[in-house]
Amino acid sequence: ILNESDESFISFHSNQYSEGLNYLNQIVNSIKNKEVLRISYQKKNNKETFTISPYYLKQSKKASWHLFCKSKSENKILNLNLNFIKKINFLPAESYLETSINFDEYFDDVLDIAVPWNRKKKPQEIVLAVRNKYMRYLDSNPLHPSQTRKNEMSSGFNIDNSEYSIRYYRIILTTELLKYLL
Repeated sequence: ILNESDESFISFHSNQYSEGLNYLNQIVNSIKNKEVLRISYQKKNNKETFTISPYYLKQSKKASWHLFCKSKSENKILNLNLNFIKKINFLPAESYLETSINFDEYFDDVLDIAVPWNRKKKPQEIVLAVRNKYMRYLDSNPLHPSQTRKNEMSSGFNIDNSEYSIRYYRIILTTELLKYLL
């Protein structure tokens, strides 16, 4: 869509000094080539090493990059923030673990990247009463694709104050969603 000459008048939200960006190309290539990686990872004082099959990269609303992968030792999808990766080694002798997950749909029921690891939580209807002065922004930049308006009276939810409007969401209630709303 964009040419190199377009860079003088458009920019995307990113932190070019983010520690993990230097691993982005390596990870993209290992996803394409289905290569197993050993990742040295340090979050706060907790150092870990993961042997993983990488599947998908996603940038969060806060502009950090996250790698979704499966560890050889754990039968679950891991979400590794690239900022905490300290080292990557390729393991060509290791067998790549395939996945049937469609990552285009994987994030449908959550805000941003906060997919519950056990997938037992189900989407529920979340109702927000929002001051009318913020509705234009919220409607032009929805919090989540499931955002809808309903007739307040027919939905069973009514507020007596005309300063507020109601928006409905079908989404998994996560800590990340609560932090975003508060």
